[in-house]
Amino acid sequence: MRYLEHAFFICIFFLFGSLSAVNSFERRTAFNALVERDLQLLPPDIRAWLDKQTIPVKQFNKEVAKLNYQKLLSTLHEASKYVKKPATYGLRPEHVGKNVHIGCVPFDETRSLRHLEGFYISASDVLTPEQTYIVGEAPIEPTEDIFWQAIVEADVRTIAALVTPTDGAYWDSSRFPKTVRRWKIEMISEEDEGYSPLLVEQRIIRRVFKISYHDDCRIITHLHYKNWPDHGAPDPALFHRFLALLDDAHPGSSYPIFVHCAAGIGRSGTFVAAHSLRKEVLMHRASDGPLSINIAKRILEMRMQRYKLLSRPTQLRAVIEAVRDAIQQRAQ
Repeated sequence: MRYLEHAFFICIFFLFGSLSAVNSFERRTAFNALVERDLQLLPPDIRAWLDKQTIPVKQFNKEVAKLNYQKLLSTLHEASKYVKKPATYGLRPEHVGKNVHIGCVPFDETRSLRHLEGFYISASDVLTPEQTYIVGEAPIEPTEDIFWQAIVEADVRTIAALVTPTDGAYWDSSRFPKTVRRWKIEMISEEDEGYSPLLVEQRIIRRVFKISYHDDCRIITHLHYKNWPDHGAPDPALFHRFLALLDDAHPGSSYPIFVHCAAGIGRSGTFVAAHSLRKEVLMHRASDGPLSINIAKRILEMRMQRYKLLSRPTQLRAVIEAVRDAIQQRAQ
């Protein structure tokens, strides 16, 4: 019966192909079905290794101090090779030009908004038990309208932007107001939310957009981590503030968060792993029993939904520090 229940919800997930208005039960059931299916493709020794990466929260500091970050990521990279999924829709002649990074074409089964006939954005649905995400590339001028259409169609209310373009960005005030498929998009405000005392070029910018059509009016919070270096890690204190600000602004886990860096891989994967695991810690109830965290398994689960999410040891360290910060918050 449980297997049939999981199969039903994974069919619903694939059929509708959108993460908007997904409740907690549906998300967890679809997530479990996806993960259980893909984990069966792994050799037994890798599955056993994954299970051993579970760390009780009470022993977190002691256990992560022993971790070899490079070895852990190398093992995850090898494990990812056993999960082979087609990524063909984004390479069709009518869509291939919409990919900024041709090596990051989304898997067909987790391609965002795949229920919309003929629509394509280089982005993937990424489920975790705590939150739904749309993870993709940063739009450039030819794909800006596609990006905003995706924001509308998926009912996104929060955007995490982790890249700073050298040229113009889609959020530049000079681009607004604009109209995308009858929807009017306006920038309401832009304000500085603070900077790193150690790396003053890294700062947080909050922007608020209004998207409206007749009586339908939506407020979108755009949180921008400015000058997070490509292939690098954020300043820990500023990153923890960014995560907290986003949770304060986000209206609830039934709304997907749109996450992007440049290619939607390294920095985006770091954010999704850190944000979801942080929520796992902060949402845990004493009645659920002792809490354990498995960072390696979470990263592999993410990679089963989008290619090569989180790729550097420094980014893994950023995830560990975010989890440590959440554990400290719970202890206060």
